[in-house]
Amino acid sequence: MKNNQKLLSLILAGVVVIAGVVFAVIMINKRYDNPLASEESKGNCKVLECMEQLNGNMSMAEINNVIGFEGELKSETDLYKTYVWQLSEKTSIEAMISQNYGTASIEANYPTELRPTGADFSRWDEIQSKLKNGDKFTYDEFVDLVGGVQGVLDKVDSSRRTYHWYNSEGGYLFAFFDLDDGYCTLASGRF
Repeated sequence: MKNNQKLLSLILAGVVVIAGVVFAVIMINKRYDNPLASEESKGNCKVLECMEQLNGNMSMAEINNVIGFEGELKSETDLYKTYVWQLSEKTSIEAMISQNYGTASIEANYPTELRPTGADFSRWDEIQSKLKNGDKFTYDEFVDLVGGVQGVLDKVDSSRRTYHWYNSEGGYLFAFFDLDDGYCTLASGRF
């Protein structure tokens, strides 16, 4: 009986996690008329959808599997190989993979006209003060502090995710979120 309850609990937890990921992707595409969400892709996913599924600890094969096709080798040194996946005419993903450690730094590339705007930076002093005092923010808490606007995940590596927010005046804010605990570790910007 206990084994059946444990199995049922594990299955239920898996369903909840999958539903959460699907919901997050849907919200990224629908919330705040994100222009990147409408950009067509030749891969399995659009640039932001792919970025949400990637992390810097993935192998090249895993990255190719998420994106849906093999990356093109752009450059190579003794330390790194850089690959690019051209998802559309205007968007791509680039990964710099360490030859020694196998970890990657993965970036989304898109033109400025596709950046969603509408973030509100009026609470910046509050954000800065709380971070200096050692307070921590989850991504969702941070979104609330910038007016409810979703950030654009444009970089992920083996330890953190970097999101950017843009306002209608040309200002921007970026924040790093730790992969292990999900909390914001640093934020800065120009506005």
